[in-house]
Amino acid sequence: MKGAIFSRKDGPASSDAHETAGSAEAGPVAVAVINSPMHVWQIREACAHWGVPPQDVWVAVFQQASVNSETLERTLDEIGDWGRVIWLAMTPSLRTGVLGLASVLRRERHRVDWQRHLAGARGSRLVMTALNRVPVNRQVAAWLCGGELIWLDDGTMTPTLVRKDSAREAAGREKPGENAWKGSTGRHRITDSVRSLVKEIPGSIWLWRRIRRRGVGLIRAADAWLQLRRGVPPVTARTMEIDTAALKLAYPRAQTYFTVAEVWPLPPARWDPNRLNWLRGKLEGESSDTNEMHFLGAPLVDRDGVPFADYIDWLRRVHQDSYGAPRMVYVPHPWESEEFLSRVAEELDIEIRSFGLPYEIALATMQRRPAAVASWFCSALEHLEAVDLRDLQLVAYRVPAFESTLSIKREANQAAIFRAADAFYRRHASGSGIDVRPVPGMQSQYVVESGRDAVSPDGTVSADAR
Repeated sequence: MKGAIFSRKDGPASSDAHETAGSAEAGPVAVAVINSPMHVWQIREACAHWGVPPQDVWVAVFQQASVNSETLERTLDEIGDWGRVIWLAMTPSLRTGVLGLASVLRRERHRVDWQRHLAGARGSRLVMTALNRVPVNRQVAAWLCGGELIWLDDGTMTPTLVRKDSAREAAGREKPGENAWKGSTGRHRITDSVRSLVKEIPGSIWLWRRIRRRGVGLIRAADAWLQLRRGVPPVTARTMEIDTAALKLAYPRAQTYFTVAEVWPLPPARWDPNRLNWLRGKLEGESSDTNEMHFLGAPLVDRDGVPFADYIDWLRRVHQDSYGAPRMVYVPHPWESEEFLSRVAEELDIEIRSFGLPYEIALATMQRRPAAVASWFCSALEHLEAVDLRDLQLVAYRVPAFESTLSIKREANQAAIFRAADAFYRRHASGSGIDVRPVPGMQSQYVVESGRDAVSPDGTVSADAR
């Protein structure tokens, strides 16, 4: 629902009606810019930590295509009576060639749309946003001009992203336009039929050869000028698409990284540990079911190149291990497909149980929780470790060696995830509430053997964003 604004009490309403109602109301104490169900829960924890009632919070949801909208809405309803929930589209891609001008206009309309809906939230005391690789989150956070900017946890990638941000700030301003279009035009080429028609126009080939290089620069410059005109720091690169120097000036001076894992941002930003007090209060008093172990899945097959046969073999070995619980329940990751889950259930004869909520929130709603929670690696294990439930055992199984099914290019794209996984295992190798162990009978060191030279990225694989 592009630009739809509604109150959870009143139900869906038109944008115009809500703008009229909002003009008579005081602005929110806090505004949050998010993308996933996990972010919703992190807002709730931040509200408890800073003493802000959810009714005084506006939530702007820039929903990604990979996020299940039903799960996101249910999570919003389950854990907060928010002041407003504003649903917005993701930023359209900037294209080149004939389609370039149209994409610039679409992006400008998109900025007009979210600025119109969030105008009443500018200058709020707190601005919260997810610390991830979604550029629009950072641009909106800067534009909102809040008194304090709070960076919310986004899972096991968070410490890696904090280090990257700190390194980028320390290195200074990126050269304008550097890597801005690297590898992007191939995804947006004009279809062959349209290209053929254009070539039939007299002089079109000569003209295109004259303006092609300048055209890319003009499109980029036009988009950057429109962003600056609206007070938005401009895009300069495809990954982490923000001019860091511009954002450093646009962000409020008071910045807090509110995360479970310890991070070290550059001053004046600070780290405030997220003790998960809201979740801890919800989980107190529950009893455990000693017959069940919940295994939290990961998209290792659907996304990360693990052969299905290998994955089934690992799960079978984990099932036999079972950490003292005779029954294993597989809790799927949101990115695991229905087809994949059906094959898992058929091969292993185990229950697949989807809760439709972030696992930590689902656990808080259970009458009896499992005796153990296990996974390959995921933020849920770290969160439950922070809550420190006495009768809940936490296990992380190291991903064994496998022969990747990914192309060389896709393997390279997963490098950041591999590093985050390795950092997870190192954080919990000793003195942790998470028992890190190898899959029984398997090699514990992760190595990609893709038919080419064996690659050993510093550790293991996959991302979570439950």
